[in-house]
Amino acid sequence: MPIQLDEKTEITLPLKIVVGLGVALVSAVAFVLHIESRIDVIDSTISKKSIVWDAAGKFVAEFKPHPLVNETAERVRQMELEMIRQQKDIEYLKEQLKKKSL
Repeated sequence: MPIQLDEKTEITLPLKIVVGLGVALVSAVAFVLHIESRIDVIDSTISKKSIVWDAAGKFVAEFKPHPLVNETAERVRQMELEMIRQQKDIEYLKEQLKKKSL
């Protein structure tokens, strides 16, 4: 037998359940509002930081060292290679001296 609900239908609930539902509803609303405020704080923090991050990224992307820096780096590399060659020459000469001294 189907139950029909209309304006005259009476429903009784214990007061504990009504109060419990009210507390649960208020708690849920407070939780949602708290989460929304935290999201707003995080969003504004990210917005503020993104301005600085964008400026730093632009600086890094557009940075061009002075031409002397590249020239100096190339000279240092050539000196390193020359030093390695000289170390190998010294090792070779040491071996030659050992052979002649024996």
